[in-house]
Amino acid sequence: MAPPKPGSWTGLLDLSENNSTLGVPPVVMASMRNASATGGPSFIAAASARGGVPVDHILPGNGTLELIHAACRALLAHADRGGGRKDDFVIHGDHVAVMGPTFGEFRLAAEKAGAAVTEVPAAAENGFRWDIPEAARTIRSLRPAMVFVCNPNNPTGTYLSMGEAGELVAAAGAGTVILDEAYAGLVAARWPVPREWLDTGRLLVLRSVSKACALEFLGAGYAVGAPALIRRIAEARGDMEMNPVTAAGAAAYLADPGLERAAGEVLRASLVELAAALAAAGFRVLPAAANFTMVETGGARRFRWEMMRRGVLAKELDGYGLPGWIRIAAPPPGTVPVVARAFVAAREALS
Repeated sequence: MAPPKPGSWTGLLDLSENNSTLGVPPVVMASMRNASATGGPSFIAAASARGGVPVDHILPGNGTLELIHAACRALLAHADRGGGRKDDFVIHGDHVAVMGPTFGEFRLAAEKAGAAVTEVPAAAENGFRWDIPEAARTIRSLRPAMVFVCNPNNPTGTYLSMGEAGELVAAAGAGTVILDEAYAGLVAARWPVPREWLDTGRLLVLRSVSKACALEFLGAGYAVGAPALIRRIAEARGDMEMNPVTAAGAAAYLADPGLERAAGEVLRASLVELAAALAAAGFRVLPAAANFTMVETGGARRFRWEMMRRGVLAKELDGYGLPGWIRIAAPPPGTVPVVARAFVAAREALS
């Protein structure tokens, strides 16, 4: 997976999964080598300090996927909890609203828990930015048990302001809002989630440690919420503790905010350079807040294969209901010209 080089290079630059193309910080590797049985508590303490909330507001997970499914099992009316229905866990009903197009696991987890799912869509003609007042009206009319919001959104890169997110939280009423902030650490103008939102017990924030510094191999994430909500989801998750090596590496990453900040600066600069190059070549490129963007290509599946033949792997978005679009992560510094040439060559091959 080395960056493309001139000449006879035959590797593949994988920009398809939104993962960092920078290296793993040495401090993380050193912490993993020196891991001990105290890794779990140290991870919780590091997440607590990083977010400025007490430890009883933190629930570790083996990736945020585990936490998404646990939240649906805990909070949706028809979820199978292994011992029959527990009505005290039911917040409102069995309907879920998903702000889309977005990460498909939200829908899958809700449907697996027995919920009906309604997507609140953003239109392509608006650059895939939601009409927040209209979205809030839709959510109020649905009166859902749960609302999923990915911010920044995957795959569109849209980042809601605090005011916009607050409108959705208010519109959810008695329902629980799941705010997925997996990529928020890579946003230059990130806003902090207000403590009063958490204190309502109707907001669960999901955070990942994998996106900024190539730590996807750790499979670590965590949830932030009011203690009662955290306890419910912990019960639904069951005995799924993080192993000490993973916990030690993730704790070392969280303990140094400068790692994420420095990675974000490099990745955003690379993405800005790529977006400018593609726009100059005539492609429509969406504005993006984090480390990935969407490019309109038409026939994206075929386009992806043509790019692969030129050493670059991107993500076609058919599975998101966007068959004319490619999603691509920020390339390593110095490789933007190669990636831009792959886009142009793929377009020429299909014309």
